[in-house]
Amino acid sequence: MKKLTTFLRLSLCIMLFFLTLITVFMFPNVLSFMIQVKTAPSLIILFGIGTYASAIGAYTIIFFAWRLLYLIDHDKAFSNSSLFSLNKIKWIGFSIAVIYILLIPSVVTMENAECNPLSTITNIFLIGLGVTIGIFANVLERICNHVVKFETENELTI
Repeated sequence: MKKLTTFLRLSLCIMLFFLTLITVFMFPNVLSFMIQVKTAPSLIILFGIGTYASAIGAYTIIFFAWRLLYLIDHDKAFSNSSLFSLNKIKWIGFSIAVIYILLIPSVVTMENAECNPLSTITNIFLIGLGVTIGIFANVLERICNHVVKFETENELTI
């Protein structure tokens, strides 16, 4: 298991690196582009708050995924701590999807300004990604919950 969790940790580090690059370099450029094309200030503020809030959510998901890998390494994969982490990942994933749903007016305004549907496609992808993360974490949480209940019942019968 150590090799697999090490690979997953390396993957999380790569994700963390690229998320930081996007947050530091891409988000400010998009905001300055929105200012240049004279987008409404309320949409710029909404977009700025939403993108940075989703980045914070992504950082939090990476943290809880790291925590799950720690629990797996210490043979505590099916514990209340892992249930807590999976629950947080689930709700943060759904929250990211909701954030990008709320950003649709800003994205449509950007698309009209640059006549490029790439921003809408990216927004739809991010909504789907947040929902997928939430559903996957929900399935894992239910499986883990059944195992924890089963282990508790076994301890009580012995």
